[in-house]
Amino acid sequence: MIVYAIVILLALTITLLTSRVTEVRNPLWSGLVFAIFHILSTLVLLPKFEMFDWHLSVPLLAFTLSLFPLLTYDTSVIRHNPSVICVASALFIGIATVFEPLILWLIPAYLVAMFVLRIFSLKTIVALVIGIITPLIWNGYNGMWSVDNDSKAITTNHQGIVLFILFLLLVVSSWHFYKKMYADKSRTRINYQILIIMGLCSLVLAFITLLMSLQSSLTFFYILLITTSILVVRMIDRLI
Repeated sequence: MIVYAIVILLALTITLLTSRVTEVRNPLWSGLVFAIFHILSTLVLLPKFEMFDWHLSVPLLAFTLSLFPLLTYDTSVIRHNPSVICVASALFIGIATVFEPLILWLIPAYLVAMFVLRIFSLKTIVALVIGIITPLIWNGYNGMWSVDNDSKAITTNHQGIVLFILFLLLVVSSWHFYKKMYADKSRTRINYQILIIMGLCSLVLAFITLLMSLQSSLTFFYILLITTSILVVRMIDRLI
């Protein structure tokens, strides 16, 4: 039961995240599509759905929340204080890193996102670092670099197939975005570009951790699922 509650929580968070920034007719679809993708992929990757480690929801939720400051940059307060974006977003990255250290590998994607937002500077980089290390210092680095939960690894024979399907969905939805983005506002285009950057980065990390047999492959898999779901919903919205 707790697994289903986690899926609903993440779905609601994604819906809240996309309600203002995606320009789709029904933002509820983003959360619903994520929930469907999540359940289907989990049933394939982990035959016993209950095996899904509920602790994995903490870094996933933190990652999702870290996107809020980036995707809501159009508010006047944040626009004139780009460092606020970096600190707010990085705080959630730091929280996620406490539970899943390898999420630090997503930092290059955040740097690229800052460049896309045109807020890349020494000041914002310092703000990003401060935001990331604050939760880590608070946690006292207890077990920070240990990865000891086997349930966070993709270990079934279907792992490659599921990742390949997600790869195709990401590529097709990203291609459709660049083909049909003329109908979007410039602010919305930037939002989707950030999601594509995060999706590509998490896809690469999912494959790397899978090939290296690291136990964090599921973490990056579900992060890829979050970004891909939002992009797929946009494609569907433009096609119907």
